[in-house]
Amino acid sequence: MENKHYFDKLYQESKDLLWKGFIHKKQLKYLLEELKQGKVLDLGAGEGADAIFLAKKGFKVKAADISETAINRIKEIAKKEKVSLEAETADLETYQIKENYDAIISFATIHFLKKEQIDKIIKEIKEHTNKGGINIIMVFREGDETQGDFDMYYFKDGELKQYYTGWEILSYREYEKLDTAHGKPHTHKIATIIAKK
Repeated sequence: MENKHYFDKLYQESKDLLWKGFIHKKQLKYLLEELKQGKVLDLGAGEGADAIFLAKKGFKVKAADISETAINRIKEIAKKEKVSLEAETADLETYQIKENYDAIISFATIHFLKKEQIDKIIKEIKEHTNKGGINIIMVFREGDETQGDFDMYYFKDGELKQYYTGWEILSYREYEKLDTAHGKPHTHKIATIIAKK
């Protein structure tokens, strides 16, 4: 993935947590309510705030991210907070999901892939989700302020939802959100789906 070095550099240069330990609690509440327990895969886990949050709730979690610095940070935080989880460095361009999970989540990650790779990874995510399991995917949409700055795929309105035809859609939202976590403040155009198999 071409943006690998960019993010690893960002994590290395950040004295504090790059994402300030932000947890997607609003989205993860669906997972907590529907599943209560089980195996979770977090693709593009960053510094692991969501992964650690879920592990603390009793889920068996595997966190994967392209940045070795981020993965090392997850391991350090998990050890410090006495949380048990698995964390591995993984490039989604070549990553293969080998097990089935009760939930697979991915926040602001898969849009860094090319369209055909996105098709493949979402197919794989769905196939490796147990019946009754949950997928939570968040991506950037066309018109996002970062468009042109990154080699990224920006989803069309409604496009993410189309991948989940035949699943129960628990929530689908398209919205704008101000990002103040890194660089100068900028607004993202986001699509988030929470779907049950």
